[in-house]
Amino acid sequence: MKINQLESLRVIKAISDSGNFSRAAEKLGFSVARVSKAVENLENSLNVSLFIRNTRSVQLTHIGQLCCQYAESMLCSWDEFIDELNNENQKLQGEIKVCAPVSWGYAYLTDLFNEFQEKHSGITFHIDLDDNFINVADSDYDLVFRLSHKLEDSTLIVQKLQDYIFILCCSADYYATNELPLSTSELNAHPLLAYSQVNLSVKPWRFHHHNQTEVLHPQPTLKANNSLLIKQWIMKSKGIAFIPSFLIQQELDSGEIISLLNAYRGDRLSLYLLRHNKGFLPNRVRTFITFLGDKFLNGEQV
Repeated sequence: MKINQLESLRVIKAISDSGNFSRAAEKLGFSVARVSKAVENLENSLNVSLFIRNTRSVQLTHIGQLCCQYAESMLCSWDEFIDELNNENQKLQGEIKVCAPVSWGYAYLTDLFNEFQEKHSGITFHIDLDDNFINVADSDYDLVFRLSHKLEDSTLIVQKLQDYIFILCCSADYYATNELPLSTSELNAHPLLAYSQVNLSVKPWRFHHHNQTEVLHPQPTLKANNSLLIKQWIMKSKGIAFIPSFLIQQELDSGEIISLLNAYRGDRLSLYLLRHNKGFLPNRVRTFITFLGDKFLNGEQV
């Protein structure tokens, strides 16, 4: 009798859970002979002993314990795959767990999720907003949005969604009532509003002008670890800020916020979508990734 290895893994797991061959056979609806043959097949294939047998019970060897751990993970993934195939042409169901930067998440995720759920009402989202570095490989997130100037090499699957730029700006009122800087060297004479993560120094502001890069070490009068708070300070005319375009695009278009030193181009900040490098991708996650690609990569304004 030829026993496939997937069935052998189910047998190993059943024996581990039930404690002996007979109960495992009953649980699986197999004969004891078929269970024994499955164990023998896998042991011969791996050239190891998986169980210590005696007349009363069986115990997993060290290799058997490792095999059982992998079997549980592999069988779970296989069962998810079968469920996904069965649901391929049915209504999408289940949860998608997502992590995103705080300010970007506040600005965009509500509309994105609402639009997706209007099309797929069976989908729920678990959302974490976090500006700290997330080790995607060690997390249980389905997808992680990351804003970065450059990503480190990794085994993750990465999709670049959109580019933003840092913009030097102030409110229309500040623009109208103050003598404005003519160069980056004059900026520290103004009240500056800067982003700074907790217990970290303010990062330099980098400008590109006539094929040269100028670096300013800002001396802020106000700094915060949340860009939305900085945006509020801008709107209240507290000073000049250097922040990503996605936070202020609407106000730039309306004229409430004015960009400064337009001959000086700020650094680019890219939005990436990251996920585990796993062979199996649930249909609900795959469909959401396609939705995001349509929103971002096809040029639709988000």
